[in-house]
Amino acid sequence: MTDAITIIFTTSTLISHILIVIILLLLIFKKIFKIKLSRIKTNEFRFFSYSILGFIVAFISTIISLYYSEIDNFTPCKLCWFERIAMYPIVPLLLIGSITKDKSFIKWIPIFSISGILISSYHYLLQINISKSEICYSDIPCTERWVWDYGYISIPMMAITAFLVITMISIYGYWIKKEV
Repeated sequence: MTDAITIIFTTSTLISHILIVIILLLLIFKKIFKIKLSRIKTNEFRFFSYSILGFIVAFISTIISLYYSEIDNFTPCKLCWFERIAMYPIVPLLLIGSITKDKSFIKWIPIFSISGILISSYHYLLQINISKSEICYSDIPCTERWVWDYGYISIPMMAITAFLVITMISIYGYWIKKEV
């Protein structure tokens, strides 16, 4: 069962990477060729739908981390805990923001998500042996690859992807007002 669930998670991460590249290319081409992309006219609906999408990504990420530690018995390392500390507050913030339609909650999301990107990126560099660390304990090493699919997707890479998607959603849904 773990293998099937891991394939679902890693394939979703791979699909997210493809979508991120497509979105970034669209934004680049939009700037270069002055292409006007269609957008939803109602800012209130746009904010609400993006905050729900961000909530879904954060909630699924939280469930994945709990699944691996509580059901599969993967012991989280020190950096995994810091990644969780960055991810877990995003869930209630986006949920409250979605329910109340209050944008003030959403502006705090990038603080958590960008912190999570930095921690997860460092963790990933440790796993692929580009960096060395004294941060983690020898009994629970940060270099342990519990998951390694498609030649590059590990749990920290899944976290980087989730944090990046949440960052993009929160910036797009909150700060980008006029041009889409």
